[in-house]
Amino acid sequence: RTVRGNKAASGVWPWQIGIFWDRRLPICGGALIGEQWILTTAHCFYSSARKPITYTIVAGDHKTNSRESFKQMVPVAKIYVHSGYKYRTHENDIAVVKLQYKFKLNKYIRPVCLPKASRVDPNPAGNCRFVAAWDRPSEKHRPSFSRRKSRSRVIIHTALVISSGAQCRNSTKIPFNSSLMFCANDGKDYKQTCRGDGGSPFISESYDRKSRGYRWAVNGLVSWDEQCGSADHVSFFTRVGPYVDWIRSVMSETKSRRRRV
Repeated sequence: RTVRGNKAASGVWPWQIGIFWDRRLPICGGALIGEQWILTTAHCFYSSARKPITYTIVAGDHKTNSRESFKQMVPVAKIYVHSGYKYRTHENDIAVVKLQYKFKLNKYIRPVCLPKASRVDPNPAGNCRFVAAWDRPSEKHRPSFSRRKSRSRVIIHTALVISSGAQCRNSTKIPFNSSLMFCANDGKDYKQTCRGDGGSPFISESYDRKSRGYRWAVNGLVSWDEQCGSADHVSFFTRVGPYVDWIRSVMSETKSRRRRV
């Protein structure tokens, strides 16, 4: 859950999706990057025992377990986990998911853009960007599985400030690779991502010269956190820019370096 975030109105983040296992258990978030494609983190599918058919993607859902007419559910067809993914160090924590059929796009369901393919950080330290995720009970008061299935949750969003590479390295014992990762926090009100937010998009709005308009792009994905809610720790993200070419190659289903689950 995102700590102390604000409730988002319906349709504010139309690319926000939820990944469910067995159609009931929410496990991760992600971003819609095409009518039939989802971008999320590799750790969401770390268990090899779970096959694609056991996952369902939900879009247009502002409040779980509600009867919102614009909510759509589509089963997963294929999962492409980056071949360089390392569970212990979180390196290359990224995955692309192909759906069995396309979402019907509307006001509440719409893809987000990919950033430019680059290892150069388009979001330097000090810049403020947005992250949205599903709110859920705290670790202390988390319900059992049987109760969790019926408990409603809403999308929470908050603005986070990107930290410097030095701050990130000093905030974790895990090897930090600044070319593939970044970290961020609120800086004052304990607004951070938390357990269960994995795969949720870190987004920014920028001016696009070609279209002569502003567009939203997914610059990062929630990868891991340490001591959720602590003033001394930050949220860690996978950079998307370095993987754009890989993402596009998977979406075009050409030969690329990937591992199919």
